[in-house]
Amino acid sequence: MFLKWWEQDFGNMWKAARLDNIFGHPWAVKWLYSTNHKRIGTLYLILGGAAAVVGTAASMVIRLTLMEPGAQFIGQNYQLYNVLITQHGILMVFFCSYASIIRYIW
Repeated sequence: MFLKWWEQDFGNMWKAARLDNIFGHPWAVKWLYSTNHKRIGTLYLILGGAAAVVGTAASMVIRLTLMEPGAQFIGQNYQLYNVLITQHGILMVFFCSYASIIRYIW
């Protein structure tokens, strides 16, 4: 009796809280919550590639800024320049290099 009451009142709530309903696609749940070592390695490789693209874009902005004297490309915002340098370093070392290395170790 109690189980039927629980299913009637809360059954739809639990169906709505399933992960494939949150993401909208069951393949996203399969990939993001997988314990398969091949999928985890592929996700590390995708993370490394995405970090490389964003880090390269930051590097291009840094190079455009240093192309001429003064902060021509980003204006006089020197804090943004420091943030770009830090972002580029962290992305390329921790997310690009380490993710690519861990992909082959995993």
